[in-house]
Amino acid sequence: MTHPVTDTKYGQIFLPDSENDLIRRILELHGEWAYLEVLILSSLLSNNDVVYDLGAYIGTFSLGIAGVANLKKILAVEPSCSSGKLLAKNLKNNCKAPFQTKNCAVGFEPGLALEHIHTNNNLGSRTYETISDYAVSNTKEIVEQCTLKKLRELHGDYDIIKLDIEGAEYDALRSDAAWIKETKPIVWAECNESPAVRELLQFYLWAELSPVYIAYPVFRHDNFKKSNHLPFPIAYEAALLGGANEKLAKLTTKHLMEEIYCVQIDSYESLRKAMWLTPRWGREEWTCLSKSELIALLGRVTREECYEKFLPHAIKIA
Repeated sequence: MTHPVTDTKYGQIFLPDSENDLIRRILELHGEWAYLEVLILSSLLSNNDVVYDLGAYIGTFSLGIAGVANLKKILAVEPSCSSGKLLAKNLKNNCKAPFQTKNCAVGFEPGLALEHIHTNNNLGSRTYETISDYAVSNTKEIVEQCTLKKLRELHGDYDIIKLDIEGAEYDALRSDAAWIKETKPIVWAECNESPAVRELLQFYLWAELSPVYIAYPVFRHDNFKKSNHLPFPIAYEAALLGGANEKLAKLTTKHLMEEIYCVQIDSYESLRKAMWLTPRWGREEWTCLSKSELIALLGRVTREECYEKFLPHAIKIA
């Protein structure tokens, strides 16, 4: 089967067949996906680092991170068989670092995992549920599930690990908990507005990974294709970054010319507050308002006022 291709910051890459897939649409429009994630992490990279990319989808993070440092190796892990084939092709054609790919889910225990597709508009958001045997489903994809510890034993130690595995980040990390606490690699885990972030934060604090909450725009104004079109006027991704203090001291984002939020986290309450203040969504007309105008709108919303009922409508004068 021939898949569509597009020119991107990473080279010419193969795309999913679905025209509705969000990441495909953004790659066609901007030529990159969440590239600020790569640029933020670039300040923490060292030559000959080994990077694990868990939830690699079709390879945009692996390709991006390989382009900003001289890495020793990348291990790109993707559970979906169809996405995994695109991942392997894209890395083979474009990756500037030695790499390996692995088709499996990552969880707390080895075994099998059942795929759940929640929407065809974002195939990268598939989730996987641990199951006991193949008899569970005849229609959904069932894949091997590995532990992070097993991946490390098979493919070598990692210096940086990125996890975008739709809520399974905590289970993946705790499957290699002792080694992580002892070695303190740099950990970058997706941080969505879900109760699961409490356990994720507890793991960071237990492993002494010095958590930092980072929220950043999904779409860059200075994107590869110089497109001014934004599919959503305001859209932020967020991650929980962790590692040894001396490594995180190199973190810098000021040069990136974007509104990036970096907050040192010392408790669940501080994480809740940081997530609450992250602009996940907004209307286009809000983006050009001044600070005072935005504060005025916040006051109206707090008092449950709406413009349609504000003051009498104008009266026509004959």
